[in-house]
Amino acid sequence: MDVVKRQSLSKRTKRGLGRKRYQRGEALISVGVGASILITIAFFILDLIVVVLANSANDTLARNAARAAANQQDMATAGQAANGVVQDFHASNMIPDVQLVKFDYLPNQSVTVETSMNVKIPAGLPFPCLPDYFTFVSKDTESIVGVPSSL
Repeated sequence: MDVVKRQSLSKRTKRGLGRKRYQRGEALISVGVGASILITIAFFILDLIVVVLANSANDTLARNAARAAANQQDMATAGQAANGVVQDFHASNMIPDVQLVKFDYLPNQSVTVETSMNVKIPAGLPFPCLPDYFTFVSKDTESIVGVPSSL
């Protein structure tokens, strides 16, 4: 009888060890899958942040170019001022291309400036839900304030 008790005790001990190994392996796989999902979500959030900030930068660029043009005396200097603001924009790896798309000058009334900005997505996802580049177009109109007085 003593031998039978030892065998059943050793089988129980082996089953317990096997179960612990299985649980450890399951936990490791769960951590790996969870981490990959969290990293994918983090990259997606990073992409969204870059897109929102680039869109805001393009809106600000169009507004600044229109304001600079509105402070000038004539159409030629207004066009140069707007183009100068766009050319002074610091391009980077994420924003490789910024252009002045449209410039409308209505004498003694308003200036309308339209800018275009290409933005590279920093952390593209493995599946194609987002393109590699976004193009933002922004338009701003400002009243002309640089007209000499007729007094």
